[in-house]
Amino acid sequence: ASNFLPEHPITRDELNEMFELVALAPSAFNLQHTKYVTVLDPEVKEKLKQAANGQYKVFSSSAVLLVLGDKQAYQQAADI
Repeated sequence: ASNFLPEHPITRDELNEMFELVALAPSAFNLQHTKYVTVLDPEVKEKLKQAANGQYKVFSSSAVLLVLGDKQAYQQAADI
């Protein structure tokens, strides 16, 4: 079984380090069309769990990462 370990929460420093590295990753046409939202608050994670059809891991994880993408970013390729 792949369960999260509640006694080993992820730290903000670890999250910041990951996002600093993600920012350096290439994207199509270098559009950088993704945005990330990190959810640590248990109340918000509970709401996300409900929205995710009750998936337990959404609540039990140290952090939930929402990855948002601009589907129209390719229209800006010429400007970039």
